[in-house]
Amino acid sequence: MIKPDLFKLVMRRHAASVVLLSIKAGERVHFMTATSFTPVSLDPPLALFCIHKNNDTHDLVRVGGTVGISLLSHLQEPLSRRFAAKGAERYSIDDLDLVPGPEGAVLLSGACASMEIKVSERHLAGDHSIFVGYITWAAAEADSSPLVYHSGQYASVAGLASAQQ
Repeated sequence: MIKPDLFKLVMRRHAASVVLLSIKAGERVHFMTATSFTPVSLDPPLALFCIHKNNDTHDLVRVGGTVGISLLSHLQEPLSRRFAAKGAERYSIDDLDLVPGPEGAVLLSGACASMEIKVSERHLAGDHSIFVGYITWAAAEADSSPLVYHSGQYASVAGLASAQQ
């Protein structure tokens, strides 16, 4: 098996979109930044996301529960940083422009795309859990460019699509 440092070095070559996961726990809404979000299947529409077992969000995700996914735009990097941090600011949401999804998930306004996922499976995978779920609702912003994480830094693909036309 490879060493953790080599694993990190190799995985930093993988560019990933940045999402904000939202989970309602009673009346409280909990957000978490993630880059481990992947579409899985078209029929049925499935996606997966991974959460470290020690992350305080991990135990809030339940099979049968609904998770909100906001695919962040390149303009939302500060929000990604905020909800990736371990400080108290990640629990303050009063300043956010939030919208409810049809199933009650809390979604971030201005995101490139938004989804509600009904979690159907949890798989243990090393120090993480892989959560798989049905995409029950989704919407996309046509003119929005996603925030990307690559080589330990945020990046944008804004302008790439228009440059190719």
